[in-house]
Amino acid sequence: MFMHSIAPNPQILVINPLVSASYLSEQMKSADFPCTALYTGMASQVPGYCRPDPTLFDKQIHVESDNLLDVLEAFQPQDYSYVLNGSEESTFITDYITCLYFRTWSNDPRSSRRRIDKYEMQTALAEAGLPSIRQVKVCSSWTDSDLRKHLESFCFPAFCKPAFGYGSLGAFAAASLAEVKQGMDEHRQHREMEYVIQELICGKEYIIDTFSAEGIHHVCSIHKNQKELIQNRPLYRITEVEKDPEIILRCENYAVELLNALDFRNGPAHIEIFLQENGSIKLIEINNRISGGRGVVNKLAMLSGLTSQDAALRQLLKFGRVFPAPCDAAAGLARGLVLYKLTGGTVYDPMPKLDTFKTVRETIMLKAVGEELPACPQPSLLDAVCIILLHDHDEELVESETKAIFAGERMGILP
Repeated sequence: MFMHSIAPNPQILVINPLVSASYLSEQMKSADFPCTALYTGMASQVPGYCRPDPTLFDKQIHVESDNLLDVLEAFQPQDYSYVLNGSEESTFITDYITCLYFRTWSNDPRSSRRRIDKYEMQTALAEAGLPSIRQVKVCSSWTDSDLRKHLESFCFPAFCKPAFGYGSLGAFAAASLAEVKQGMDEHRQHREMEYVIQELICGKEYIIDTFSAEGIHHVCSIHKNQKELIQNRPLYRITEVEKDPEIILRCENYAVELLNALDFRNGPAHIEIFLQENGSIKLIEINNRISGGRGVVNKLAMLSGLTSQDAALRQLLKFGRVFPAPCDAAAGLARGLVLYKLTGGTVYDPMPKLDTFKTVRETIMLKAVGEELPACPQPSLLDAVCIILLHDHDEELVESETKAIFAGERMGILP
């Protein structure tokens, strides 16, 4: 077995960097940390939102297959100091590669499924004695009779989502068995899919971004996540850095318990939870890779003086340990706004109007200016037009400008 140590100029291999790839590439290049992106066959099947850009990273390797032996033949392990998982889809491949050649910073392939299968996540929590959500797994191709048999004792309303998914894609609320069937049919598009039907949980939604090294878990940042139910689908709207010490401590303690229960020992994780009124925490899902949304969550962390996930990785490779920064209430309010154009139409350049706002720090365009968009009967995060980052020490100003920006969206003048 090839055992690995920290090199003077650590080379990083990223397996299928399909999430926040531009952000990760920019951050690593600016910090002079060479990265190679290895794309396998699955990279050619992802939506345009995540499709690999040939300009990203210092080097790209393309493998037409997802077969582990084919992937192993495409690179030399001794050339790299760390292997980073770049998407949920490549979890099995990444875990096997790291277990073979980078044992110190690996995750056990025997437990990979519990870190990517939404059903297995909840099962693992229940086995560890942690709060879990009542659930049933079904197949999208099942007949009404099959669904009725498996859901006959299930209490509606329910929340439904693909067992292997992310970003709320394909997720929807259902008030009846008929709505479950309809929702799955609309999303699967003639593909066989496993769906998890869960009890509908109420609470405030939070994001916990972490970085783990040899079983030691570091919480990089915690965010309040506001979604809006539009056309029966939860759409991301506001993500804001959390500053309440009590909530931060509660989330930090939960993250450590959760990651241990899922046998997660190394790498970044993006955790979504519900914090309920009684103080209980319920897991929505965990994504065992860097935060999505074009790096928005990590950018908000940096605006607040916190340690981003990529910075944690660089610290590990440079110093042999991670130095997470504590949340500073004096750092001001940082939040990201996700804007849509769900009725369709031409995408306008929002910058002339946004230049008049004092708290806007960055605008990330997800659709091209001038692009003609169709109406969205089944909206998802992939339909977002832009993400706007706000930050200021004057929290009231951030709040008032947030309202003004959303008003501009409703009137069709932004974006």
